[in-house]
Amino acid sequence: MTWTSDNLARWCAGDWCGAAPVADFTGVFHDTREAFSGGLYVAIKGDRLDGHAFVKKAFESGAAAAVVSREYAVQCPDFPGALFCVDDTRRALMELAAGYRKNLRGLIIGLTGSVGKTTVKEMLADVLACAGRVARTRGNRNNELGLPLSLLSMSPEDEYGVFEAGINHPGEMAMLARVLQPDWGVMTLVGAAHIGFFESEEQIACEKAELFRALPEEGTAVLDVDQRWAETILQGLSCRRLTVSSSGRSDADYSLVDSGEAQILRLVDRVHNRTWACRMPLPGRHMMQDALLALAVGLSLGVEPESACRAIASFKPVAMRWQVEHVEGVCFVNDAYNANPLSMRAALATFAELRGYGAKWLVLGGMGELGGAERSEHEGLGAALADGPWERLVTVGTMGAGIAEGAVHAGMPSNRIHRCADVREAARLLRECRLAEKDAVLLKASRFAKLEDVLSLFKEQSTLNPKG
Repeated sequence: MTWTSDNLARWCAGDWCGAAPVADFTGVFHDTREAFSGGLYVAIKGDRLDGHAFVKKAFESGAAAAVVSREYAVQCPDFPGALFCVDDTRRALMELAAGYRKNLRGLIIGLTGSVGKTTVKEMLADVLACAGRVARTRGNRNNELGLPLSLLSMSPEDEYGVFEAGINHPGEMAMLARVLQPDWGVMTLVGAAHIGFFESEEQIACEKAELFRALPEEGTAVLDVDQRWAETILQGLSCRRLTVSSSGRSDADYSLVDSGEAQILRLVDRVHNRTWACRMPLPGRHMMQDALLALAVGLSLGVEPESACRAIASFKPVAMRWQVEHVEGVCFVNDAYNANPLSMRAALATFAELRGYGAKWLVLGGMGELGGAERSEHEGLGAALADGPWERLVTVGTMGAGIAEGAVHAGMPSNRIHRCADVREAARLLRECRLAEKDAVLLKASRFAKLEDVLSLFKEQSTLNPKG
């Protein structure tokens, strides 16, 4: 990607302090650890660090220019580098991405929801790669900073762009959609994620629906019509609707039907009047729901079914998303990247259905951003898992203790429940308890819990008890 200082001045409300660079920019970055020669550095003030403190380092690392606040420019009038001065650098980054978006010819697909966004994004991008060049959100960079940066990394030669839009406050989706200007929109399941910042789950659904409201009349909105808020999300849309059903509804464009095999997805494609099967790379109903959305979009855009199936079958999840690792015969399922009430229940259901293992252990931590629903959601999760096929429940931290409370109240024997203060205590407990070869352990919590450290600490000194 290249563009000029004139583009920057035209797209953003700002001024060059001194002479503008003559050469084209080679890209945009806001973290000097990712600096590159000829790039444009955007100084962002965050909660912990102010990017203006690293402007000098950005230039030393090869930046051609920096976007800074007017206040910074006044304080550093003799700075040896090209500065583009704006009132708000965050807004400037979004304006820059929105201006660049107008020059892209590829089909832009925006993706949101409460669970499965990253998995669907990666699956869909892999499917579309069978038909052409694809740009995608880098990692999980889907917020007001990550989305513009991901969009700015798309090349004019890319035929498709698949980008996540993640929100946790009211009003954010409309702002992200104005930057993305999507041609298609895809909605995963919507639930109580981030409900601490919303009045209700319905308000979350309405906020997510702003992505669909931003679609042009010739655009396409893709949604699983089985979810609770489907009618709310689709209400008043004038664009085309492409529907999927994970429960096999006959009025959906694409439906899952029972294949009789745990990891075989059988799909009824009513758009093209055909039925076919696809091998899944990972177990779980929620994984099939994610694949269904990716396949529906890919097939509708002309990807050959055989190619789409191969892409799904070879899909590799990102780190800490159902990442399986065996340690001296024990299977650890590291699903600790993030969690909310929907994804917790989906992970538990999939883990319960795993075959070929011995005792199943749960190591669960807290779910963040639940606000006033924090206690009820954690205790409700504990109650829901109380009668499951678990050898032990190990909870971590004060929020995790709420899960334990719910399990006890629902009748789970207290001698099968362990409350740990932190990950180190949880790892020590797993070492000391009768964890044996072919047992399986699920690690699941929100990102702040860093539950993956339980596995790291366990591997440092593991003493397993042999069977019998």
